[in-house]
Amino acid sequence: MRSFLFFNVADNSETCDLKWINLVPQCVPMNYNIKQNGFKNSTAFTLIKTTQAWSTMCYLLWEPDENCLGPGNPGAFEFNDGSNYPSAPPSGGEGIGPLHSKNGGNILAMDGHVQYILTKQFTADSNTPLGQGPGPGGKTYLWWSPSSSDGH
Repeated sequence: MRSFLFFNVADNSETCDLKWINLVPQCVPMNYNIKQNGFKNSTAFTLIKTTQAWSTMCYLLWEPDENCLGPGNPGAFEFNDGSNYPSAPPSGGEGIGPLHSKNGGNILAMDGHVQYILTKQFTADSNTPLGQGPGPGGKTYLWWSPSSSDGH
């Protein structure tokens, strides 16, 4: 299942619409949290409204870490599609990037606020055992998919 979020700026407007579409994204800044859309090896799409997240504090985009698994690993490929799973080591290989500080990076929440998050905090949220997060069914701020009971 796939769905994408894109920002649509009208030609003669200073406003920006945030829309979910079932097309290839025109622009996805930073690192879109693809897990929340039920993205798997499929060509089907699932549309998700921002109001379906258990909290507006749930994370949507973050700086990727191109050296998460060591120098050059995964490397520049980390930026290949503008999206990643929220799976930091030791359970995964995609974390928050240290582009602005060696201790963490910027992350965007569903409500539109951006904050600095420590790598330690991102990793802890990413590796929270199934069903043990602060949200309903044990969902976390990174693992919040409305398509599953535990957010994964």
